[in-house]
Amino acid sequence: MHGSEAHLHVGSSSTPPDTPFPPFFHPTGRLRIPTELPAFPYARTYRDTRPAASELLRMPDEPPRQFTLDAIHELAPQLMEASQRTIIQPRPYTPSLDKPSTDNPPALCIPPPAPLPFPTHVLQITFPVSRETTDVPIHGLVWSLKCRTLAHVHTSTYDSGYPPSPSPSPPAAPSPLQLGSTARVSSIMPLISLPIVPISIPFRTVWPVLYTYIHTGSTASLLGNLITYPIPPSPFESRPTELGAVIARLERVRRLWHDVNALEVEDEELWDTMAKAWSVLVAKLREELAEDVQPP
Repeated sequence: MHGSEAHLHVGSSSTPPDTPFPPFFHPTGRLRIPTELPAFPYARTYRDTRPAASELLRMPDEPPRQFTLDAIHELAPQLMEASQRTIIQPRPYTPSLDKPSTDNPPALCIPPPAPLPFPTHVLQITFPVSRETTDVPIHGLVWSLKCRTLAHVHTSTYDSGYPPSPSPSPPAAPSPLQLGSTARVSSIMPLISLPIVPISIPFRTVWPVLYTYIHTGSTASLLGNLITYPIPPSPFESRPTELGAVIARLERVRRLWHDVNALEVEDEELWDTMAKAWSVLVAKLREELAEDVQPP
């Protein structure tokens, strides 16, 4: 997957040339869309036979990375349900959008019901584009195996010093994957204490897409979402034009690109699926543009 300098429409831009994957519409009013999805800046390092950061941190008695990923994908429904059913208790402060704290006290949470595995951490996500924040309970091993920027979460799962909370091991695994929380369980209230991991991700609108893929690894579902996502009409239209819908879907891929880049997700199938979706949508865009210029 390589970047391309060719554009469907080329116009002058005030955007600095080193800005990666800028918005399509420029102050001149021109629409500039790359014919190929740009390469991720960190992809060359990953492909130069360097092991994933999480593999470098793997304990000697842990199973191989691919085995662990396969087991995680099998457990995806339970892991996602466990995260969604973990209730984070209100905190007496509001995270800063501009300067996320790296010294936050742990989050107190009501754990999911048995036999769902307890989460191990809470992602404190800031979305600078929309200036929003959200807290997401996660199983640290899942994210550390996929995201270079979260590789440190893997070691904190083992080194937190807390006794492990009860959670089921994956079926037929030759060695435990330690998906359950290492958090301390309160002896007074049914609460668990989870360390907070602050991160910044550009776009909230496509965060659910990435969140689901990280757990399931389903390229078919991802491709279908990217190329067929229903685009709502604007307030001035009864339904969106096909040209506008294609451009909106391309923008979703661009936003997902930035979220993936922010987390440095190490997954070539993800990259290739996004590139395929981009190619399909660009081909559709060419068709729509050709129809628009045909004589009546």
